[in-house]
Amino acid sequence: MSQKVSIIITCFNDGEFIEEAIKSVEGSNYKNTEIIIVDDCSTDLATQEKLRYLIAKGYNVQLLLKNQGVGNARNHGIKLANGKFILPLDADDRIKPEYISKAVEVFENKSNVGVVYCNVQRFGAKSSVRIAPEFKLSQLLAGNFIASCSFFRKELWENTNGYDTNMPNYEDWEFWISMVKIDAGFFHLNEVLFEYRAKASSKISKCLDPSHREKVVSYVVNKHIDLYKNHMPEIVGYLHHIISGLEFQLQEQSNYLSQQGADEVLEKLRFAEDELIRRTAYYENSFFWKLKKLFDKVKF
Repeated sequence: MSQKVSIIITCFNDGEFIEEAIKSVEGSNYKNTEIIIVDDCSTDLATQEKLRYLIAKGYNVQLLLKNQGVGNARNHGIKLANGKFILPLDADDRIKPEYISKAVEVFENKSNVGVVYCNVQRFGAKSSVRIAPEFKLSQLLAGNFIASCSFFRKELWENTNGYDTNMPNYEDWEFWISMVKIDAGFFHLNEVLFEYRAKASSKISKCLDPSHREKVVSYVVNKHIDLYKNHMPEIVGYLHHIISGLEFQLQEQSNYLSQQGADEVLEKLRFAEDELIRRTAYYENSFFWKLKKLFDKVKF
């Protein structure tokens, strides 16, 4: 008999899209599923009306009385879940029909695997495909590459105490690190099986503020300081790999410009100079730079 999978759909003012998320789950080729919708106290009247409609249709909709963030909403839904495997799904995103069956197959054949993640198709305001790398701890500690819509065993969620509700965002990154600390194995399904909706103003866009990122990184590193200390050489090596890649791209641009005509070179050099200033400013205020500065302060 197939194992039940619980899909936890969290919603905050995304009533416009939630039926797309539900239909993507119901269109799965794996049928032993349950959907638990958790609304994080939406203030949008249209969303509230949509949730009432879903309740009338018989869906399990949990209406939280206070907005406490997506981590708390996911924890609430997972506590109620009957499934052995859990999949968080934001109300404005979608999954491919074969995602659930392929993840369950991995869990059933690899008992050491606790987390299954995939590649991501971004749609909406922007369109692109993000190919996730094979799992490497040093890379995860440097920054998240695992989508929030990834599968995990419910028993492991219980062992980690769930998502950290002190984090206003990046809660999934910290959750994956917590999974590492209880020896959960990670498996990469090298296929595009999750569709992430890009919006003009989203939680991710708000996360790009450098001062906010620095606080989040400091919190995560301090919470898991022993793990970071033990893997510091690999993390710093990975960060330098990122830096050298950026320097190489800039050098390639410079070499290309040097082969063009004089007028064109002058014009493109001005552009390159502006681009270099922009990229340098971005890098110095980036997640990686804040993390590197934090590493420099760690005392062994």
